[in-house]
Amino acid sequence: MQTSKSMGNLNATGPKCNGIAATNNKRKVLPGHTRKRPQFLIDSENPEATVVEDLEFWENKYDSNIHKQLIQAKAELQYKLKYQGVVEENLNKRKAKIKSQNPLDQTKETSRFYKTYEDTLMNTYRELENKFQESIKNRENLRKKTSELNDEVQNYTLLMEKYNSDYNSALKRSRSIGRPARKFTNVNMAQYLSAKQSHKEQLIRQKAEAQQHIEMLQIQIKKIMRELVDYDSAASNHRSELKIVRKELIKHYSTMLKEGDDSRGEGLCWIVKLLISLKKKISLEMFPSCLDERTIEVIIEIAKKSIELDDYYEKLAETKTPRNLISTEKPSIHLRLQWLKQSVRIRRPNYVMKKVQWAPEEALENTEKTFYTQSQTQDSVKLEERIRISHEEILNLQTSEVKRLTKKSLKTGANVRNLISLIVGAENVEKFMVVSMKKITEMKAAREATTTFSFMAKIMPKNYIKGQLN
Repeated sequence: MQTSKSMGNLNATGPKCNGIAATNNKRKVLPGHTRKRPQFLIDSENPEATVVEDLEFWENKYDSNIHKQLIQAKAELQYKLKYQGVVEENLNKRKAKIKSQNPLDQTKETSRFYKTYEDTLMNTYRELENKFQESIKNRENLRKKTSELNDEVQNYTLLMEKYNSDYNSALKRSRSIGRPARKFTNVNMAQYLSAKQSHKEQLIRQKAEAQQHIEMLQIQIKKIMRELVDYDSAASNHRSELKIVRKELIKHYSTMLKEGDDSRGEGLCWIVKLLISLKKKISLEMFPSCLDERTIEVIIEIAKKSIELDDYYEKLAETKTPRNLISTEKPSIHLRLQWLKQSVRIRRPNYVMKKVQWAPEEALENTEKTFYTQSQTQDSVKLEERIRISHEEILNLQTSEVKRLTKKSLKTGANVRNLISLIVGAENVEKFMVVSMKKITEMKAAREATTTFSFMAKIMPKNYIKGQLN
């Protein structure tokens, strides 16, 4: 029977897409991937932007130390993959006639090589991104400080103008008044001239001090401007290096996705997640040709759910971190009043003579901390519930797709184990193969029941069958 032949291919091993029947019709374009662009994807298909990016890439290709490091890391990966197990195999052959390395161990070793290379790329990318953000932050702080210094220079300039105005006014008054009256004695005259000269000297001294402050501020501004130039240059270099590493990451993960190389044994969804984090648009042509449109949709949906799940875990860790609770600022009075409104119950007043006593401040603070802790607990419970729901949704997507692929493979003769591994990963294949075999058993039982009913319909009298049906 066709069913038994198809079942014989379920446990076959081999390359990811070998032995899988290809569809005759061309792959149709999914409406969800062309007409409605997902919000988490950024369109990178702009021809002009791509040309500019390529020009910047080639401009910095041979001058960047980062690119030299990436070339060295890639060369090491290719060397390890090319000469993997050669030394061990030669030693084993010399010592004894032993078979070559176990294929499973060889696969794990290959995965380890890929992981080392990917970690090198990703760590370099994150380090450059942190340096770039730090340069931007320092540049903004310096610009803010420059603006403050310019405002201070403007204030001193206005103050100098005021001193000049006061000095000129004092000169005009002294010239208009002329010589003092004769009734002034010599002592009074000396005091008058001394006060007049002191006022002039004070104005001149204040003007000189303001001018000195302006010159000092201008020196600081020039120093900051030089630092700004350095930070601008550093930010520009980091941006160029980020583009180089991002391009290499996208190229590497796109190649792995197209070839179906799951180096982590988690399925292809983790590759899709990383490409999304790199703001790469995901298209159907990026996946292996052995996957149909429905399977690609499921992988993308699982990747989206995994991104949401990571976000929930990150928020949950923030709510449960003691350091975060200690460093958190005290809630505002409006927020505390809102908490009180939620917990206070309105009762009928009972007018009884009571003595008013003031509660200590520590008791009030403990009450506020209790409300704040309750709010934190509620947030944690909500996040845990969302995490549980997300896990169930991912499991349901995987289970339903495994059942669908199992049913389809019975008709096409495809290697369902390899298809399942691309969805759930090599580490989870055995667990989901149980689901696949259960689906096959159900289909066989349904087919046998249908066959038995058809056989009975042929041998039994028609009146008997009608009587049983009625």
